[in-house]
Formats: sequence, structure tokens, C-alpha cells
Amino acid sequence: MYIEVPIGQLKIHCYKILEEAQKSNNKLIITKRGKPIAEIIPEYTGAVKKSFFGALQSKAKINGDIMMPLNIDWDAESE
Repeated sequence: MYIEVPIGQLKIHCYKILEEAQKSNNKLIITKRGKPIAEIIPEYTGAVKKSFFGALQSKAKINGDIMMPLNIDWDAESE
């Protein structure tokens, strides 16, 4: 399900509208002059989600120049 909200109403009642969407688990369709311009999908569950990117931050160390060619000959068909 979804709730359609004009942009003007969202400006005035933003917190209330977002809270209702979260409680009902309905996505919001923000409209401007009756045409959809944005979608807000409530996903907050109370738990902090960790991003895959940055999950291994400070877990590896780069030694040397990672952009330097390795100068290794290999045949793609043999592997």
C-alpha cells in the first residue's frame, strides 16, 4: 500500500506524515501538482544496519604500490 502526499502538506506536517508511514509500513508517494516526484519507503526497524562498504575498514594493510603492474605472464586458457 501507499499514501499519496502533496509536497505542500509534507512541508507542513513532515514529522507526523513520516511517523504515520512508519507505523503503518506504507510507502509515501510525494506529488507535485498531482504528479509523483518522489517515493519514501519506511525501513527503519530500530536496529543500526551496517553497510557492506566499510565493514572491513582498518582490517587490511596495503603494502607497496597497488597500481604498479605485476609483470607476470599468464595464459587465460590454461587456467
